[in-house]
Amino acid sequence: MTSKMGVIQLFICLGVILHIGPLFSSATSPGIQAVFNHTYSGNVSAGNEKLYTFTHNTSMDEAIRFQFLSEDAVPDFPILLVVKQTRSVLSYTVPYVSPDGQKYGSVSKTLCPDSSNLNASVEETIIVVVSTSSAIEVNFTLTGMFVDDFNLQSNKNITFLSDPSAPQYYQYEFPEGVDMVMVRAKSPDKACAYLSVQNAKCPILDGVSTVRYNEGFFQTMTKQAAITVTRDMFNGSDLFFVVVVVHSTNAMCDNTFKTLSPLEAHYTGSSKQTKNVTLTVERTLDSKF
Repeated sequence: MTSKMGVIQLFICLGVILHIGPLFSSATSPGIQAVFNHTYSGNVSAGNEKLYTFTHNTSMDEAIRFQFLSEDAVPDFPILLVVKQTRSVLSYTVPYVSPDGQKYGSVSKTLCPDSSNLNASVEETIIVVVSTSSAIEVNFTLTGMFVDDFNLQSNKNITFLSDPSAPQYYQYEFPEGVDMVMVRAKSPDKACAYLSVQNAKCPILDGVSTVRYNEGFFQTMTKQAAITVTRDMFNGSDLFFVVVVVHSTNAMCDNTFKTLSPLEAHYTGSSKQTKNVTLTVERTLDSKF
C-alpha cells in the first residue's frame, strides 16, 4: 500500500511540475546588446516581451535618459517598461495618462544616478524589459542617451524642453565654501509647471502627483520661479536635485485644478503643453527676482 501511494505521489508531483512548468517559462526574446544614442524599433504582445541590455561606466557627472515612443499603445492595454539598474528598478507605462485624462504616447525618464559610486567609475549593466498584455502586436521605439549638462555649474544657464510625459531633473553640488544658492527657472511659455529642489537620493519624485511629497521644496511656475537652497536643508549633503515637471493644463497655476476619477478622465489625445525652461543656480543672492 505504501509503495503504491509513493508511486501515486510521484506521478502527482511530476504532473504538477509538467503542468505549471510553462507558467515559469520565459517568453522574453533573446536580449539585444544595445548601445546609447541609437533608436531601436520593436513590437511586443501578450507573452512576447523584448529585452535590451545597455552597458556603461558610471560617473557622478552624467545621467542616463530613456525615451520611449508608441503610437499603438492604448491605456486599456499599455506597454510596461521595467528598467533594472544595479541598485534600483524603475517602471512606468506607455501611454502616460495625465490626471485630466490626456494621453501621451511618448515618455522620457532620467534614471537616478547610483550615489554609491560617486568617487569611482564602475561598469554598470542596465536591463530594459518591454512588455504588454495586448493580444495585438504593439510597435514601439526605444532610445537610451546621456543627459547633457546633468551636473549644473554655478551661474551657468542651461536650457531644455519639458512636457507632462517628459519631466527633467539635474544635479547641483555645493562648491567648497558656498552654503547658500538661489535656483532660478525662467520660461517664455505660460505653461504651468512645478520647480522642485530635492535631496539627491532615489527614487526621484518627478511626477505631478508625487513631486509635492519630496523632502525638499517646490513652487508652481508659469514664467519664472526661484527657490533659495542652503547646505543644511538636506542634512548637510553637498548634492541636491533640481526638478521641473510640466502640467497638462494650467489649472494648478490658475487655482482651478480638479482631480478626475477614472470614469471622468476621458482620453482626449495629446496635449501641446510643452515648456522651454532656462535654469540657473546662482551663488550670490540679489533682488532682481
